[in-house]
Amino acid sequence: GALGYLTMLVEIAGGVALILGVKTRIVSAALVPVLLGAAYFGHGASGFGWSNPNGGYEYPLMWAIVQAALAALGDGAYALVPGSKDVRTAAYA
Repeated sequence: GALGYLTMLVEIAGGVALILGVKTRIVSAALVPVLLGAAYFGHGASGFGWSNPNGGYEYPLMWAIVQAALAALGDGAYALVPGSKDVRTAAYA
């Protein structure tokens, strides 16, 4: 339904933002609940395996974990729109 289209739009826009390096921490943190919702509501009934009919919840769950790691790590060296200065490196600047 409509929520599926909204989820697809958020995932695509978030993916483009991450490819371009736009506010990586914020975008990644925003995508975690979207992907967990997709795993539970969209794929939960299909079981764990990605190759199950209608796809399992393994793949969106894996991406939720990846997004959580990106939110923790932050921007890369080539980010177009980096977030605020990293507190770990601010003391050494």
